[in-house]
Amino acid sequence: MLFIDYSSAFITIVPSKLAIKLRELGLNSALSDWILNFLTGRPQAVRVGNITSSTLILNTGAPQGCVLSPLLYSLFTHDCVATHSSNTIVKFADDTTVIDQITDDDETAYREEVENLTSWCQDNNLHLNISKTKELIVDYRKQQGEGQVKTAQHITRTELPSMEDLYSQRLRKKSLRIIKDPHHPSHKLFFLLPSGRRYRSILAKTRRFGDSCFPRAVRLLNN
Repeated sequence: MLFIDYSSAFITIVPSKLAIKLRELGLNSALSDWILNFLTGRPQAVRVGNITSSTLILNTGAPQGCVLSPLLYSLFTHDCVATHSSNTIVKFADDTTVIDQITDDDETAYREEVENLTSWCQDNNLHLNISKTKELIVDYRKQQGEGQVKTAQHITRTELPSMEDLYSQRLRKKSLRIIKDPHHPSHKLFFLLPSGRRYRSILAKTRRFGDSCFPRAVRLLNN
């Protein structure tokens, strides 16, 4: 899954393109022209205390805080749809997510979808915020990340920590934060024994639960 973040999405809408899309959707021409008139030639000034800036005329974007803006943005992006049958693009206002189920390690459709979305954004004056756009990989295979680590080591010629080592380091760090926070819902799971050196083991009836987060965290802290 790729969670897309746009830079100031509402204020980058091109009113002329929006009007064309509204007509393509079958909206009355008079109403389309009214919306175009509403979005163009808007005077704007900034006031701080008793000081007011000079007036600037805006001809792009939809006003922030206007109840129409999310609707107009949704209509403006209605043609942003998946081009591959295995992909899905989910949108809510200015939040966009690309979802794909990858099988047999074939990422072709997913990568092409991302490239198509990037091209669509360029054509529609939307700017991707790369630093806030995040990818989430849900992989049910065992040792799913080790292959990527080995590939990265080969490319960079640098020794990298294993996924298991990274998991252990972060789990230990997170556990210590929980222990220091008495208000955390999981704080009570870390019960220090009278010796003051070890934590009480968390009983697990199944192996799956025993290998889960908190039992492993206690074992890490006790080692």
